[in-house]
Amino acid sequence: MALSTRCTVILAFVVATALVVVARAGASIPFVPDDSGYLISDSAKSKCEQKVAGNVAKLAKGLLKCHSKMADASFTTMTPVDDESCESTAISAFLAKTDVTACPCVDPSNIASLWEGSLDTQNSALY
Repeated sequence: MALSTRCTVILAFVVATALVVVARAGASIPFVPDDSGYLISDSAKSKCEQKVAGNVAKLAKGLLKCHSKMADASFTTMTPVDDESCESTAISAFLAKTDVTACPCVDPSNIASLWEGSLDTQNSALY
């Protein structure tokens, strides 16, 4: 089979698979096979998820800022500083501005917990 024919067959298979998944999932298109997740074809839900993603980036920045403040204070005062109140403030701000009315399948509390835990776990790689 020639290369262009193989590419056409593969493309047809990918399109057919995407159409089946869209029919089964409602209104979402899967990412390519090596990535997980779905693309939302509903524009209101897509905008909602994009806003959540922007707020997650701000949350991560806030949490990292807390870790940086903790590390700086530890070096200047030579006493350990608890960053939990700073992290709580960052999480509260994230939860307050993250409106998921248009995308109810998104759970901001779970997202905040996952990011806090992940960044706390990886903190030793930075400091």
